[in-house]
Amino acid sequence: MNEPVLSIVIPTVGRFSEGWLSELLKVRGAVQFVFVYPPNTLIKLVDDPRIKVIVSPYQGEMMQTCIGLLNTLGEYVIWVSDRSLVHQDIIKLTEQYFYRFPDSLMVRLKREKIDIYDSYYFEQEWDVIPDIHTLDICRRTRENPHVFQKGNYPGLLEIYMAPLTQRFDLRYTLCFLMKRLYRSQYYLENFSYTIWKDKVVRETIIDLLEVTRVMEAVTWIPLSGFDRLLGLFVQAKFFQKDVIIGHWMPKPAQIRQLGNSSLSLLRRPRLHVLSDILLLIKYPQYGYFWNLFFNQLHEVPKTVSKALKEKLLGNYRRFK
Repeated sequence: MNEPVLSIVIPTVGRFSEGWLSELLKVRGAVQFVFVYPPNTLIKLVDDPRIKVIVSPYQGEMMQTCIGLLNTLGEYVIWVSDRSLVHQDIIKLTEQYFYRFPDSLMVRLKREKIDIYDSYYFEQEWDVIPDIHTLDICRRTRENPHVFQKGNYPGLLEIYMAPLTQRFDLRYTLCFLMKRLYRSQYYLENFSYTIWKDKVVRETIIDLLEVTRVMEAVTWIPLSGFDRLLGLFVQAKFFQKDVIIGHWMPKPAQIRQLGNSSLSLLRRPRLHVLSDILLLIKYPQYGYFWNLFFNQLHEVPKTVSKALKEKLLGNYRRFK
């Protein structure tokens, strides 16, 4: 195959439907699909030269995603789940965006959530993506926050670097005393459903995997909030204060994700505090990460309780 413009990384255990796969493969242009399976899993073989299949040494979102992102060919990459679809013209969008904004690190796609019982909607036609060159630039400020509620913005929304130089606030160490503070300028923490420059991601993951090697034993962390961990790790590695790192696409949606309130029953609890420790090991100089750590530390009892409850319910259903 020709060198792809975009590589789409999909960690999976192989439980996706043939209908979903058929819709996914309708993406046009120079694209690569990287499916990453856990060990000892039945692999679904598909006769399509754009597909690359990898078997990860460990099962889990973190390791499977890292392995996939380190084995891409595209100049740009995106990580999605095997419950998501991307627009058929995503390659055209990618080329147009980075031609207009060559210094951007990323472009966030507009996502549409679909109820778990309405999966037939995957087969609906996509709306046409507007020409990137014709879209205006918009910015969230203290004076116009209402404009951006529920994704209601007319053009490309500026995304700033996360405010990592925020000062450490002792009030975060006291349980429930204060909520996290956000600034008016828009920024993101999560990595997924965003098209990133491959070079930036590859360099970041190499650093991240080195940090996870604690005493040559720990190579991955279960139940971690890996999506947010990777998004913040990228920004910490390439940090520049008050810099615009990309934009958020306006409607219509360019990505569809199966799941809203119904899917919450299928999600495993996340101990974000575990991944926050990795951020502090590598970047202890940023007060933002210390505030994040103590804020999430208070959530541990609730998360553990939820995990135990789900485990007990799962065992009860199997016994029954």
